[in-house]
Amino acid sequence: MKRTLGLLCSVACLGLLVATARAEGEKAEGRVYKSPDLVGKTVKNMNGDTLGVIEDFVIDVKHGRVAYGVLAHGETLGFGGKMFAIDPASLRMSDDIKYLQLDAPLSDFATAQGFDANKWPTEADQRWRKKGGREEGRKEPAKDDRKADASKGEHRELARLSSITGMVVRSTGNQDLGRVQGAAIDLENRKVVYAALAYGGTLGVGTKYFAIPWQALECKSPDLKPTNKVLVLDVDKQVFDTNAGFDKNLWPLKADDRFGKKKGS
Repeated sequence: MKRTLGLLCSVACLGLLVATARAEGEKAEGRVYKSPDLVGKTVKNMNGDTLGVIEDFVIDVKHGRVAYGVLAHGETLGFGGKMFAIDPASLRMSDDIKYLQLDAPLSDFATAQGFDANKWPTEADQRWRKKGGREEGRKEPAKDDRKADASKGEHRELARLSSITGMVVRSTGNQDLGRVQGAAIDLENRKVVYAALAYGGTLGVGTKYFAIPWQALECKSPDLKPTNKVLVLDVDKQVFDTNAGFDKNLWPLKADDRFGKKKGS
């Protein structure tokens, strides 16, 4: 009897340790959300005032960082509305996952000037960066985050997430691997976790979905025309034929480790 109780205690303690480690891991990585659930999401402040809607995200394609989220405030975009570049780490998902929260008064957006729709900024607006974000002491930036912040003077290739969604993905042998259906975003760490690749199928039937690590993708123009860019992945098409993907209604929290980094990185 004592032996059985001891065994049960050991199993319980082991379960507690695993659960604690898992919770700490999720805390360190941050919550991950799929872009279709973020774009179009209403943003409210802590008082419940509606500040606007997330129209898009601007990402650093080379480093896989999220530069900022585009908050549309006011009337319909392009007709009296204003756009603001919001630090993604300042955005938090509400407990019921129905809207995003930003610690800022409504009056800030009513009186402030947004950015020019014809000249998008290269980084988030500092006016809201410290409100509800990591800089208030939630935790120190990750090592790669500090490196990216320190290298803002280096070449960065910024793009709207909406322009990446639908982009063709090809192998290094120029095989068509499918199209990007969106991305998994870690708001807290300002990170693109992976791109969701839709492979094969006809009109959505038989299509497989794969979580490709952003670091494994490289944006290129095969014919050297800047308007004909694709994402290149150093994986043969046969790999997708013989392996299972993820459920399109249940996106994973992490990238698929079967797909590594870019060749030579």
